[in-house]
Amino acid sequence: MSCARKLVFSFVLALASPLQADVILEGKAAFAKGDHAAAADAFRSALSTDGPSAGLYYNLAMAEQKSGQRAEAALSLRRALTLDPRMIDARIALSEIERSQGVPLAPSSWREIIAEHVPIKTLLIAGSAFAWLGAFLLLFAIFAKGGRILPLAGATGLLVLGAGIFLLGYLADPRVSERNVAVVRDGEGVSLLSSPATQSATVTQLPAASPVRILQERGEWTFCSAPSGEKGWAPSKSLEAVVPAA
Repeated sequence: MSCARKLVFSFVLALASPLQADVILEGKAAFAKGDHAAAADAFRSALSTDGPSAGLYYNLAMAEQKSGQRAEAALSLRRALTLDPRMIDARIALSEIERSQGVPLAPSSWREIIAEHVPIKTLLIAGSAFAWLGAFLLLFAIFAKGGRILPLAGATGLLVLGAGIFLLGYLADPRVSERNVAVVRDGEGVSLLSSPATQSATVTQLPAASPVRILQERGEWTFCSAPSGEKGWAPSKSLEAVVPAA
């Protein structure tokens, strides 16, 4: 990038920051006045220009919930929790929406438990540090004169421990664990069918805001798993992924 282009890019960013702050303030002001639809529009605009933010998704969810858009609010809350799984307010609000919608309660997985209680970045950084330290010590023990079994075993154990911690953090990261999760956006809910055809038998009925795990996609149909474990086909247009496609 040339110096002139860099200057123009920096100038645009400098202008965008206060404008972005103004949009967020407008959204908060509209929410305080009770104009929840305008608040939701402002927060969506901020997200489209400023990028993903747990706080913005939470604010958007509150505006959508007040506007009666419960399914959209549940989706926004899940996106907030994907970015910050320790956001207690978002987790409580999501639980209340799902309970009011009659969404089947699914047991917490070990991934969710870890993400709620341990910062994912801490696991990733600590795992990387231990793994690299173990690898360095292992190489040193191998090539050092008179290397012994004990230093080799200790270095290997440190390497394995670091790799394990990193893998645990990676698998527990909601951006990974939620990448195949979608939310039922249709206000009337959706039927999971036994085959990808409208005339096929209904396996189960899911209310709006229900999370499903996508197992397979086939044209206009998606094969997915419900919170209670049933599997079936649903129209793809009735679902929206928690982690948007890149």
